[in-house]
Amino acid sequence: MDSDPERYRQYIELSKEGVWALDAEFRTTFVNPAMGHMLGYSVEEMMGRPLTDFVFEEERGFVQQVMQNRKAGTDARKALERRYRRKDGSACWGLVTATWMHNEKGEALGTFAMISDITERKRVEQALTESRETFRMLVESSPTAIAIVHDANILYANPALAQLTGYSLEEAAAIPPIDK
Repeated sequence: MDSDPERYRQYIELSKEGVWALDAEFRTTFVNPAMGHMLGYSVEEMMGRPLTDFVFEEERGFVQQVMQNRKAGTDARKALERRYRRKDGSACWGLVTATWMHNEKGEALGTFAMISDITERKRVEQALTESRETFRMLVESSPTAIAIVHDANILYANPALAQLTGYSLEEAAAIPPIDK
């Protein structure tokens, strides 16, 4: 197996995943070009800056607490979704897998993280949530009786159906299957 450090550096530099290393004080000691691109910074602009420079103000306390917990070894989560603040102020969502590095005495040296950009996935999830909520509001406010039926079972009935049949919403949903 090849143990050439320069080759591994090339692998990291060419990776599409963000790679980010922080020291024990949460200052950036390394980022690859992909991480800089995700956040809209050059590698040089990120170097030496604290992690909190790249998160939204309202999330800084939470991020600092997570990092302190990880540093102390009390946070066992291996991966989490985090929102970062891009240079232009917009949000970039990342799936973060991180680990703390320790010296032979067990002292925390810093953290090393791999970050996948999941911004598009989060955007689609939000759009789906909003679409479902719009659909729910339309169906519930419709004057037309609407039911969702699967395998002859009523899965959902809107208020108009309950009013038309005289059943409550719970009673309408509990109506036994319709004979086929």
